[in-house]
Amino acid sequence: MLFRSAPVLHTEVAAGDAAGLALVTGRGFREVRRLLHLERALDHGDTDPGQPPAGLVARALDRDRDVAAVHALDVACFTGSFGYEPVGADEWRRSHLSEADAASTVVLDDQEVIAFTTVLHGEPSWIEILAVDPRWRRRGVATWLLRHAFADLASHGVTGVRLAVDATNAHGATGAYARVGFRERRAFVILELPLSVGSRRDD
Repeated sequence: MLFRSAPVLHTEVAAGDAAGLALVTGRGFREVRRLLHLERALDHGDTDPGQPPAGLVARALDRDRDVAAVHALDVACFTGSFGYEPVGADEWRRSHLSEADAASTVVLDDQEVIAFTTVLHGEPSWIEILAVDPRWRRRGVATWLLRHAFADLASHGVTGVRLAVDATNAHGATGAYARVGFRERRAFVILELPLSVGSRRDD
């Protein structure tokens, strides 16, 4: 007898939409996460990020040269995170690097990529991914990458930058973002509903 695992239906409602939340929770959905959209204004004070932490070097992310390393680091950093589904390097490149701005950056220890950002240019711009090798967390790498993105974007006349983060991020990301000036713009409630599924016999 083959038992199929029950599929799960997800939906997203603005945190301030009381009627919308009542509607979906009344149909059995339950809250599982809150997603925060954060924003920060950019100005002439954001032009100098300083140097990377001692011993590290940084350069622009190369879509071809760096794809294997940044894809592997993305998988290492985010596997197990809510909603993350690992894909192959080619699909990941199409999804995340085809629109990546020149502000996207890699940080290297010797020749090893230990952190990176992907930045989507616009007004405002978005920091889509910020990943730091777990061995290098809490050493100022993420803060430097953020300040580098601010400086690059501000130098091109961009006046605002945004990012999205899980409110329950296990690595203290929300606090790190607050320390460099990000503030909450809006919040979304992510809810789920397990769908019952029968079983069938395979002869």
